Amino acid sequence: MNNDAFYESDDFRNIVIAIVFWNVLGFAAFILLEYIGIEGIFGVMLGVSAAIFHSSACLLRYEVRRRSENPAES
Repeated sequence: MNNDAFYESDDFRNIVIAIVFWNVLGFAAFILLEYIGIEGIFGVMLGVSAAIFHSSACLLRYEVRRRSENPAES
């Protein structure tokens, strides 16, 4: 499987959605935490961390599927 196939796959779309979703959620948490008087940067850090973990899970799932479809490559 070449790189173009990865960029056209649902896995790539899921990674982009995860990054956007968790970062928007982290920014919303930032605003909420700042509003109630707590240091809001923790919300941003939580959103970025969740985006990294979710993206990593999507990449791992893609890699496992790719290797199971073509075991000679691995």
